[in-house]
Amino acid sequence: MQIIKVACLALVGTSMLAVSAQAAEITGGELVFSTSKMSDDTDLRALSLEGAVTVDVASGFSVQGDLAHYKFAEIDENVTAMRLHGIYSPSEAADIGLFYGREDGDGINFDTYGLEGTYTTGALTFEGYAMFGEDDEFNNGYGLSATYQAARSFDIEVAYDTVDIDHLELDRWSVKGIYGATEGVSVFAEVGSGSYDFDYAGIEDNDSSSFIGAGIQLNMGRKGGAAMSQRGLSQLMPGL
Repeated sequence: MQIIKVACLALVGTSMLAVSAQAAEITGGELVFSTSKMSDDTDLRALSLEGAVTVDVASGFSVQGDLAHYKFAEIDENVTAMRLHGIYSPSEAADIGLFYGREDGDGINFDTYGLEGTYTTGALTFEGYAMFGEDDEFNNGYGLSATYQAARSFDIEVAYDTVDIDHLELDRWSVKGIYGATEGVSVFAEVGSGSYDFDYAGIEDNDSSSFIGAGIQLNMGRKGGAAMSQRGLSQLMPGL
């Protein structure tokens, strides 16, 4: 894992130096506001504001910066997340990236890094990632999504994510419908299921619950959005 971490820092750092050394082009960006809550307990809800900008730094290479804020109502927790991606695009249909980021809050403090990629074929776009923690509390996380362009202005996304955090494993399934309301503006609704499995010092517990969510996304740039999705534990929590 140390090799992956060093590679992430090296690629992101090199991309940032390239941005400062030459004129760069903003090729995509987005601003997303969303809300979600657990179906069986309306006090377990979350609000999020996420922004991202992708900048081309050389032929086939780009860098992306993410900034997000999450508010969890029941536990009264505010989390700020920042992340940098170094991205290589071997073709118009594919992106391969490394990322490094941090989440800061009263009870959530993680440094994470990992690998990611997207691939588009016809009306289908696939995106996946592997994420690892800087310390022993955050072990790893993985995710895979598939987005299908069902109509000119309507997409369907199916996603699965799993995170292993210090004797606690979280799993998340979701289905999202995305409607392009106007040029550069889309709205979405999401339903899904989240579960956890806790096992420590002879104490075992597990539970699951469905959740719902909705939001609005503003897109910019010729690519109509950021190259890579947001990553992190806070982004995956539908409500706390």
